[in-house]
Parts: sequence; structure tokens; C-alpha cells
Amino acid sequence: MHLHWILIFWLPSCWIVPTEETMGSWEPSSLLSVLIHRDQETESETVIERSWSRRKRAIGSLEYTVDIEISFPDPSFANQIKQFIATNLTFPIPLGSNDTEIESISVTTACNQTGSSVQCSCESGYVWPDSVCTSYTTCPGSNASSCDCIQGTTVPAQYCQPKPVSINLCITFFEEFTADFKDPTSQKYVKFKADLESQLTEAYKSLSGFQSATVTGFRPGSIIADYTVVTEPVSPSTVTAANSQLINNLRSANYSVDPSIRTIVTNKSSITVTPSSIFSKDAVYLTCIVNISSYSSVTWYLNGTEAIQNTSYTTTATSGAVESILKINSVSLSNSGTFLCVIDDSVNSYQIQTTIAVQPLEIKILTTDIACNKMEVPIIECCTQGLSMDFAMTCVVKSGIVGIARNNTPCKTYHVEADGTDCARYHTGSYDCTCSTMYGANETGNVKVIYQDIYGASVTSKADIISEGKELTMQCNCNATSVRNISWYFQNVCISSQYYTSNLMTCNSTLTIPSNVTTVAWNGMYDCSVDTVSQGILTARKAITIARLINPSQISRSPVAGGFQCNTSIEFRCCISNTTGYKGASLQIITKSGISLPPQAMTMTSSCFSATYTPVSTTECVDFKARCTITNRIDDTVSSDYMEMTYLKDPKCTTTYIGDIGSVTTVSCSDNNPKLTGIQNFTCIKNGSKASWHPTYSGCVSVALDNIKNHLDALTSPTSKELVPTILEELSSTVNTDRVNISTSPNDITLVVSLLQKVDIALDKVEKPVMQNFLDTINIVVENSTTWDQIPDRVQQSSNILQSVENFSEKLSITGPINIKNNSNIQLSANIISNLTTDYTADFNFNQTNNLTGNILINSKSVRAFSANTTIVSVAYATMMDILNTPNDTNSRLGVINGLVMTTTVSENSNAFEIEMDFKKSNQTLDRTACVYWNFTIQNWDSTGCRAKNNTDSTMVTCICDHLTSFSILMSYSPLNARDNMILSYISYIGIGISILSLVICIIIEATVWKSVTKNKTSYMRHVCIMNISVMLLMADIWFIIGSAVYEIKKVDACVAATFFTHVFYLCTFFWMLTMGLILFYRLMCVFHDLSKSVMMGISFFLGYGCPIIISVITVAVTQPSKRYTTDKGCWLNVTESKAFLAFVIPALAILLVNFITLLVVIIKVLRPSIGDKPKKEEKSSLNHIAKCILILTPLLGLTWGFGIGTLINYTLPMQVIFTALNALQGFFILLFGCLMDKKVRDALFSRFSVSRWSSQQTKTSNLSTADPVFSKGVINLFAKKGVYNISSAQASSSSEMSNSYSLLT
Repeated sequence: MHLHWILIFWLPSCWIVPTEETMGSWEPSSLLSVLIHRDQETESETVIERSWSRRKRAIGSLEYTVDIEISFPDPSFANQIKQFIATNLTFPIPLGSNDTEIESISVTTACNQTGSSVQCSCESGYVWPDSVCTSYTTCPGSNASSCDCIQGTTVPAQYCQPKPVSINLCITFFEEFTADFKDPTSQKYVKFKADLESQLTEAYKSLSGFQSATVTGFRPGSIIADYTVVTEPVSPSTVTAANSQLINNLRSANYSVDPSIRTIVTNKSSITVTPSSIFSKDAVYLTCIVNISSYSSVTWYLNGTEAIQNTSYTTTATSGAVESILKINSVSLSNSGTFLCVIDDSVNSYQIQTTIAVQPLEIKILTTDIACNKMEVPIIECCTQGLSMDFAMTCVVKSGIVGIARNNTPCKTYHVEADGTDCARYHTGSYDCTCSTMYGANETGNVKVIYQDIYGASVTSKADIISEGKELTMQCNCNATSVRNISWYFQNVCISSQYYTSNLMTCNSTLTIPSNVTTVAWNGMYDCSVDTVSQGILTARKAITIARLINPSQISRSPVAGGFQCNTSIEFRCCISNTTGYKGASLQIITKSGISLPPQAMTMTSSCFSATYTPVSTTECVDFKARCTITNRIDDTVSSDYMEMTYLKDPKCTTTYIGDIGSVTTVSCSDNNPKLTGIQNFTCIKNGSKASWHPTYSGCVSVALDNIKNHLDALTSPTSKELVPTILEELSSTVNTDRVNISTSPNDITLVVSLLQKVDIALDKVEKPVMQNFLDTINIVVENSTTWDQIPDRVQQSSNILQSVENFSEKLSITGPINIKNNSNIQLSANIISNLTTDYTADFNFNQTNNLTGNILINSKSVRAFSANTTIVSVAYATMMDILNTPNDTNSRLGVINGLVMTTTVSENSNAFEIEMDFKKSNQTLDRTACVYWNFTIQNWDSTGCRAKNNTDSTMVTCICDHLTSFSILMSYSPLNARDNMILSYISYIGIGISILSLVICIIIEATVWKSVTKNKTSYMRHVCIMNISVMLLMADIWFIIGSAVYEIKKVDACVAATFFTHVFYLCTFFWMLTMGLILFYRLMCVFHDLSKSVMMGISFFLGYGCPIIISVITVAVTQPSKRYTTDKGCWLNVTESKAFLAFVIPALAILLVNFITLLVVIIKVLRPSIGDKPKKEEKSSLNHIAKCILILTPLLGLTWGFGIGTLINYTLPMQVIFTALNALQGFFILLFGCLMDKKVRDALFSRFSVSRWSSQQTKTSNLSTADPVFSKGVINLFAKKGVYNISSAQASSSSEMSNSYSLLT
């Protein structure tokens, strides 16, 4: 019986200090003695635990593996035991009787306990079972995949197990080795392998820890089967016993086998190959050396299964080594493969293999013609398929010029250079060339050449492929004499001479394309053309490839600038139009202190590169900048601009972006809309207790338009003009497809205008389809005049459009008349002189847009002054009148554009010229006309050379000009003369003075009689309205006077303030008039419904003050930042540019409309008869009441402002006088009709300032008047239907109620 002891060391956390009496029992020899002699005892046996387990039954004896756990407090004791076992014990160790012995003692597991934590590790050669690895965690600092150290709270129930080992063996069968054993798929191979693996498993399964036995292959030498056994480490004797069992089993199964099973050993052999680079026909030596003293056989194999004849190798044995040399005398390509050297002795099979690759060596004739131009010509080459150049090439010159051999991996070539002298001496040449190695490879070839006295040119460059943005340099050389000129061509199109310099004496030229010009448009064939006197034209060409490398300005970054927090991921994106042709990109981060972090690879999509960066440590959570570095297919790189990131500890804005109050983050427009590009800014703004991002700037443009721009920018080569029409067609399609978005985007419009300018520059000739696409694009650009108001340089951009249209028109190529009138905003008419027999005419009609028309006439005399092929082109714009209006310029005194803008160009200049144009007026009320043209120099309208002509049609204006460009008409109202202006001024100031005085008197009277006239709710609200109207109108008049004074001294800020307060107080006046009208309407229509005084006061004050202030503040906030709040003609709201005047006109007109409706309702109610017939006296009384209502309500409700509308239609002196007088005397009307004509006010005044008798008499008269039932019938009987109770006839009606009805009408 054999025992294998496995020791497990257990180090408890509680230390036991041995005493002198027990110290002996802690020594390794004492402990092992206890383990070996079980009958002995020790005082410390409490720290020893034993666990016996039967393991495998070996052949002929019983084997047991004993797991023994040893616990001791001193960690150093474990090393003492290991050392004692290794140096002091000799195995086997007998136990008691002679039939039991210990074969080995191995330490497998060591555990250490610290507190409640237990760490256990395996000794060398042992591993934990899978179940233990999955149940425990890995020790800190240990490799989790190897599971060599685990930790937990308890000691594992299983201990470390031996690592499995692979034992490589081979066995020889005395059978014929056929071709089937070379084919692993053959039936014989598969069956033989399966049967043998079954026998192997049966024989080796008794090995401790046996896992598998697998056949790895067969080789000749009878049949040699190589196989591998996977098991736990076992002793050689155990393997030998299993081998014997296998032999017996195979013989029992009728296999004829060699009884010797050899172990395959691979670590005691070496093999060398000479030469290192092998060529076809070389002599090759393979030397195999094994560190053994003797051998039984040596065999070489090719590719594992092909045995090499022993005549090809020799084997010698020396002291301590066996050497076998395989010599291949003339190696061929079929000898490429793996060579295996097998040297066997009686026990082992020593094997080692190596792979050789045989390279072909070929010789090839390249040319037989050599030009006598002093240029080297390769005539023959020797090549191999590999990269090795360990061969030589020699050429013997039998006749001719001596050349030189050069390396051109993987070839060596022989070059010959000839000049005119050589050609005069030799006409032919012969060369015998040999390509050989020092190991015997040899290839020969003969080439016969002819020397030709030919002049020529050649083109060279530093590189055949370069990136965009890199300088391209090419050299053209020739051997010609008497050179007249050297020219360069790209794709058969002449290159501008600005890009090359030539030396005609030496016949060379250098072409240099600057880096800022080199784009993919220069990708193609280049030709150098040399014009000589005697040799004619000599040409040479070379192809150059331009690799895409985007310009840094075209890289869209996001975020451009922003904030971030620690432990928060930041996604960086760099987008380009297309990532095709690029290898990838990396993200480079540089901290504030200048530390560069390792580049991070970015993920590539169809148009973007992206990467996520998460700052974690304190060194990373600082301000930093990042940029993308993009690599193209030839490894050139381009870096984007930096993206600036700011570290924020406690940001207030955290949704979408990170930032503090007031901070600005800049991102790509594509973040919010993938169809846009550019950048946009968001500012973190605090709203109450919260903060949020608000957009503050947008530079967004359409991605499609931006791609077209990049395409146009890349068109720098001579052939680019051919592509421009296609790009213009793409532009037209893009603009029309996205019509709504582009026509409403100022940025897109500006970009399109610049693109049209670039197209204009690039084209020399315009065909009709190109002009159609051009006009289709212009049609969308000028469609929305409101969008043009948002363009900062509106005048410049609109002028650029006119200039581009004129340039296109001059380049238009036609053979007959054409008309392009399918667009709603722009039309074209053109003709050629050869088709004209009389006058040239062009008619335009925009019925679908603004119903404007225009006609152009060039008389026959002017037409005959041009040559036959001259073209005349006319273009009309429907909406340009709104875009090109410049009211704030000096020429605004001429008026506003009041008709079409029409452009006429002629392709040939002429001195004597006259053009006549008819314009339909847009505003028929304007009567002063100025014929003007657009002056590109001053960027404004100019009337030089143009004059108006009488037209019998009052709706049309005729202009005659003596030059050509873009024309229109400026119109305005006929101005008032100085006398008229003085009259209006006197009326204004006298009226305002009377108004102010009247308003002051009205306020005093209202304050005096307030208690007497406000005894009921209706009277109270009426007088509240009168008082507020008076005060607001008084303040408006005062600020009107202040504004007039400020305007005279040109104080801009003071003028803005005066305009604001005048606007506010006039609006308050109107809204209080609206309040009065609504009270009248309410009291008239809602007789049986009554609101409390406080509610009515709240509503009234909100309408009277709240609405005007809101409107005024919004108006100044929207228009003043662009300096378009006030007009340049006074301190009042801007009328033409910002239309701020509408903020006054619209509320005023709306209030007038409401008050008119109120007036109509009152009149209808008064006119409606009561029950029964009316006598004539009653009819007369009703008419009097109607007149009284109109007389009283008209000034109070502000209807006189309606005359202001008349001044917009008829700008004549009478209308101006009426409007000025009525509005200036508004305060007087308030005093007269709102105060003095109120009988109750008069009674109160009389009562306060007269004697008591006279006052009593007035009171009586008042009572009699209020008893009149006429108004009662008209007001209280709301519906005047039969069967309805007439409240006015009831006896219970009080005088107070009757007085209320009167007050409603007065």
C-alpha cells in the first residue's frame, strides 16, 4: 500500500506561544514524526487535524492520498516544514510493516486567518476546484482569472488540486502506412483513430486525475501514432504501468505493436536552417541537435506525414549530443512547408520542427528600347515574391553601354543611361544577366537593346499621392533644344501660369499648387507640354491622387464650449460631411495645467466621430480643452479647433447642458436638429428660484447648403467650371425642397446669396437651363421680405443679388427669344438683336403676387446700334421693392419704392442709348415720383440719368434712362409748402395750449363737484373715466411738447423716453375711452345685472393702465435694441422700418371700432319705439336725442382720431388741418362735452356758487327734466316688444333711477 500525503497549513489568528516544555513538539521533525508514527502523542496535537481518504487503485497495489491539515500560530513554521520535507526526507518512507510506505509528501494549500477573514492560496502546481472559485472572492491584488488566492469567512471544504498535465506519447503499429493516414477525413483514418482512443482511455483511466486521451496524428515508419494523455501529475512508474496495460490490451485486440511506448520530448532539441532566406535552387541545410548521448533511430518528415528518405540526411552522435543534418541540394517551391526532426532512443522520442518558405527567383526583360535622353532606363529585372534581397544581380556587357544594378524591392533591376554621344557610337547592345545567391540559386537571361536618338520629356513628383491642403510640386524635364514654351495641363485643361515657372534654356519647369488650393478637384492626370523648334511638341504625363483631408474650419464640433461636473460623462462629437476615406479619429484632452492625457480612440459613423470622456480624479476634474485629430487613408492628420470645457462644482443649470448663472455654452446646431450645422449659444438665466437655458445666438444654416458651399470651395482646379452647373442645379433643388425653412432663415438666405456669387464668378457662359436654376433659386431667396428685415447687412446682400443677376444676364447665351416667367417673384425676358426688326420690348405681370406690372422698351434706333449677336436681357422682381426700401438713408426724401424693380442688361456696350420703362404704382395715392436706378457704388438709389415722362394712365409711371442697370420708382406724397407747415404748426400749438388749459379746468371742475355728481354707481364710474381721460390726455399733451423740444436739440435717448411716455399716455387715453364705452354698453344691455363698484373699478383700472403699459413696454423692448423704435422725423413711433407705429394704431382702431359699435347700439335703442304709436312730437324728440348722442359721444370716445386714417389716404392740407385741429382740441372737447354739457355738473356748479333761491329753482328744473319719460322708454325697455313690462311707466320708479338713465346717455 502506497500513501501520498498532502499537507494543508492553517494559520489561526490567535497566536499560541510555546513554552520550554512544549517547544520540542513544535519542531518540524517532531510534527512529522507524529504524522508518521500514529501511536505517539504530543502536547500540541490540538493544532493537528487529519483527514484520510482513499483515492485511486493503482495496478498491483493500493494507493491512498491522505489530506492532512496542520494548524500552527507561527507563519514562519510553514517554511520550516517545506524545507524539512525537501532536504531531510528520503522517499519512500516505510510505515510499520514492509507493505506500506509513503511515496511523497506535498504541501498544496496554505490558509491564513486575520480576524474573521480567511485567505487561502495554492502552492505551485496546484489549483482550486471550480466550485471553490465561484463560491469565494479573489484576494486583493490577485488575478481573478487564475484563481490562485481566495478569501472568505471560512476555510473551503475542498483543498487545492494538482494542475492537470499533458503527457505526449507515441506508439508504433507494425502495419503499412497508406495514404488514408494522411487524410483526417478518410474512413480508415477516422475508424483507426476512434478504436485507438478507446484503448487509450481504457488503459490510462486508472491514472490519478485522468481526464482524456486523444490521438493527435499518424506518421509513417510502419504507423506511428502520436497521442496526448491529460491527467494529474503522476510518477513515471505509474505511467509505465499504464503503458504496459495499453500494450497488453492492444495485443489482446489483435494489434501488432512495438512494445516500446516512447514519451515525446520537445524541450531538449534545437533546429537551425541555412540560409535564412531561401530561394529556388538553393542548397538548404537543416540541422537538428538533441542533448542525448545515444539514439536508436532518426526520421525527418515534411508537413507531418511525408517521411524523407534517409539518403538525404546524415546523423552523428557525439558526447552528450546527437546531430542530424538534412540537406536539400536544389530546393524547389514544393519544398516549402514544415520539417519535423524525430530522434528516438529506447524510452523517449525527441521531436522539433521548423517551417521554411522557398521564394521564387525570376528574371524578366523590361524593355529593348533605350532613348538617348540622359535618363536611366531599366532593361531587365530579377524579382522574388518576398521582401528578402539576399541575392545578387550581375550583367555582362557583350556590346553597348555599361549600366548599373539597382535595388527596387522586391526586385533588382539593371539600368542603362544613354545620351546623344552614346547613340552616335552604339546602335544596339547585348547584356547577359545572372541572378544568383551564394547557396546555388541561379537564373540567367539575355537582353538585346536598341539605342534610339529620341527627344522626350518626363514628369516627376515627390509623391504620387498627397492629402488635401498639402502643397503639390511636380518637375518637368526634357532633353530638347530650342524650346519655345513649356505649358502644364490638368485633365487636358490648361493650368494657369501663376502656378508654374519654366527655364527654357535648360528645358525644365516646376509646377507648384499651393496648399490652400490643393483639393480633391486636383485629383487626376497632369501633362507637361514642351513646344520646340525642331522636335515639335514633347509631352510627358503623371497621375496624382489627392486624398481627402477636411479643412479644420469644416469640422463641426460639439460641445464647442461648456461646463461639466465630476463623474459625469461628456460626449464629444466631431462631424464632417462624409467619413469615407478616413481611417479614424482620436480625442486629445489637455488640462488647464498643460497636461496631455493619452489620446482616446473615437467611434466612427457615416458622418461623425464620437467619444465619451468621464473625468473622475482630482487631476481630471479641472478646466480642460479637447480636440479631435482625424486621420485619412495615407495617415495624414488634421485637428479641429479646441473645445473649451469649464469645471463647475455646483452648477445651477443642469438640464441638457451644465452651467452657472450667466454662463454661456456653445454647441453644434446639429445637436437639436440634424438638418442644421453651425453653432448656437445658450445662456443660463435665473427664473425665480429656478435656472434654465435660453438661446442667445444662432449661426445655424442648412446642412445641405453647407455641403454645397464646401463643394464649391473645393472647386479650385481648371476643370471645376464643368461642375458648376451641376452644383447650381443641386442648389436650386435644395432651396425649393426646403423652401419654407430657407426662405424664413436669415442665415440660410445670406449663405445662398454668397453661393450665387461664387457660381457667378466660376461661370463664363450661362445656358438657359443654368439660368432657369439660377432664377428658381433667386425666387425663393427674395420671397419673404420679413426675413430680410432680420439680416444685418440687408442692403449689401440685396445689392449682391442684383449684381449677380446682372452678371448672369450678361453671360446668357441664346439664339432666339426666351421667356422664363414660371416664378412668382422673378421673371426674365430676353432676345438677340438678330431676331429684332423693330423695337425691343419686355412685359412683366405679377398678378399672383402683388398685381404689379411693368414694361420695357428700347427703340429701334438704339437696337440698330448693336451688333447682330448682341443679347438683351430684362429681369423683373416682384418683392424686391420691399427688400430694397431704405427709408433711413439720405435718398429717403424721394419716397419709397412704389413699383417693380426691373433690370436690363446688354452684352455689348453702347454710348448712345435710351430705355423707356412703365411701372404700375403699388400705392395709387402717392403722387410725387422719382425715376431711379440702383447705384452699386453708394449702395443706394440714384436718379442720375433718369427722368419721368407723362403717362395718360394715372396708375402707371413712365421713366426714361440713358444707361442700363436695375431700375425702379421712388414715390411719396407731395410735400406741404412752408406756409402750409406754418399753418399746421400754429393750429397744433394753439390747439394743444387750449387743450391743456381745458383739461386743467375740467379736472378742477370734476374735483369741485365730485360728491354732488357721483351719488350713484353709474355716475361715479362715468366721472372716474372722465377724470382719468382728462389726466392722461393732459400728460400726453405735455410729453408731446417735450418731445418736440427734444427733437430740435437732437437728444436721441431723451427722444426715446419722450416717445415712450407719449405712447403710454395716448394709449391710456384711448383705453379709458374704451372703458367708458364698455360701461355704457354694459349699463344699456345688462339692466338686470349689476356689478359691485370695486369690481368695476378693478376692471376699469386694468384696462385703463395695465394694457397700455404692457403694449408700450413690449414695443420698446422689441424695437429699441435695433435702434428702430423712433422715426427720424420726430419723437414718435417708427412707421416704416420696425412698424412700431402699429403698436399705437392697431389698439386705437380697435377701440374706435368698439366705440362705434357702442354708439350704434345706443342709437338703435333710442330709436326703437315703445308700445303704441308715437305722436309727431315724440318723433321730433327722438331725432333730438340722436343728435345729442352723436354730439356727446363722438369726442368722448375718440372718434375724431378716425380723421387720421384720412390723412393716410389723402395727404392734402384740408385733411391735415381737420385732423390736427380735432386732435389738438381734444382736451377742449372733453371739457365741453364731458363736463360742461352734463346738466348734473352744471347744477352742482350753480348750487355751489349761487344763492339758495336760484339754486332751488335749478333743482326744480332738474327734477322736471329727469321726469321726462322719453329716454326711459328707449333705454330701460331693452327689447320694446309687446307683452313686455315697461319699467319706465311703473309708479315705483324713483327720480334717482331716472337720473341714472340720463347719465348713461350724457
